[in-house]
Amino acid sequence: MESPRSEAPILHRYESPLRTPWEVKNPTAWKELTDLVSAQGKFLPDPPTAFRGGGIIAPSSKDLAPSYAKFLESERPFAVVPVTSEPGGKLTDVVHFPTKKEDLRFDANLAAYRQNLGDYVYNHWDAQTNGPSPIPQVTNITEIPDGRFVTTERYRGYLRGIGKGSGALGIHELDTDRIGADELRRIVRALDSMHPTTKDFSAWLEANDRTLPKESLLHPDNPNSTLRGKEWWTKRIDELGSKMRFLEKDFKVLDSNFSPKEALTSMITNNLDLDADQVVVHGTLYPDNVQLARDRDGKTSGMTVMGGDRAHIGVRGEMVDWLISASAESPAHQQAIIDEFLTLHPDEKEKRGLAMHTLYRSIMEASWFQKSKPDAYRNLIKLSYDIMNGNGVWNGVNVPSM
Repeated sequence: MESPRSEAPILHRYESPLRTPWEVKNPTAWKELTDLVSAQGKFLPDPPTAFRGGGIIAPSSKDLAPSYAKFLESERPFAVVPVTSEPGGKLTDVVHFPTKKEDLRFDANLAAYRQNLGDYVYNHWDAQTNGPSPIPQVTNITEIPDGRFVTTERYRGYLRGIGKGSGALGIHELDTDRIGADELRRIVRALDSMHPTTKDFSAWLEANDRTLPKESLLHPDNPNSTLRGKEWWTKRIDELGSKMRFLEKDFKVLDSNFSPKEALTSMITNNLDLDADQVVVHGTLYPDNVQLARDRDGKTSGMTVMGGDRAHIGVRGEMVDWLISASAESPAHQQAIIDEFLTLHPDEKEKRGLAMHTLYRSIMEASWFQKSKPDAYRNLIKLSYDIMNGNGVWNGVNVPSM
């Protein structure tokens, strides 16, 4: 069995929601969290603060864009709070406290992902090239009386997400002014290193006597383990088709004879039986879930990946689809991500997987840019058009697979 991880906490977060004041909205749930933290021998900061509110604590600053403040308050049903090992001390750990029990057990999923995939990645990570393993060490997992899993992990500081953060578009924009195309290529390579095949991950679990919570989407017997499977894609024909009605005129600017709904239906139908490698995917890799640390010279010294509660079994294209759409202001950045992915995985099946998920994410994200960032919006329309038409690197993705 491989030895458990040991890492010292890195303190003093460079930029985070901790810089804004927070206020408790649900005193009953906050007391439940406080009692749990106390039982772990930890302490909450005073005044209270958080990375995510989970609906029980909210940022009170009026300086935040309303959409971003709402995102921090209740984007996911988790209160994510830093804690200390002594009253008034430095931050040492982060507690992920599920504020409700959902039908899909994202709390169990987060616990399975952060601990088990975290340890897998740690034992396979090239720290000399990439810096510290991107998933911090889990220090405690508690199953509370109603069955919810609470995950506690090491706190890391000097971090800053690659998104624009508190802007009006919140999580939807990657900061292409601050993050260069070459750095994005390095990020793609690092992300690829933390997306093992299910075969490799399962073999490691068995060799190390690991058992995943049966409620987790990563458990092989969970019927929802492949969130974006054939049934999911079939339903997307109607969902994306409805959005196409509002985008159709902009596709017509590119080609007056183009039928986006017909091309979309063809694209999904031609790739329903995609046979790309099955991998453990993160599920929500929007820009602010990718955090970079800088050394004193301003160079990247490591990457930390946040979240993972929606991790599931999927294809590699899911690991970069959101980063591509979030780079809508810069086609050069989008192309850098696409080119690096296809360099790592030139197989036709991997390209199809990337095309499918990039198309889905681009269409879903387009409306966020439509009014405030018209150039970025048009870039997403053009990218979607090129994918559905098989233009350039997308040649062959919208014909029946062999």
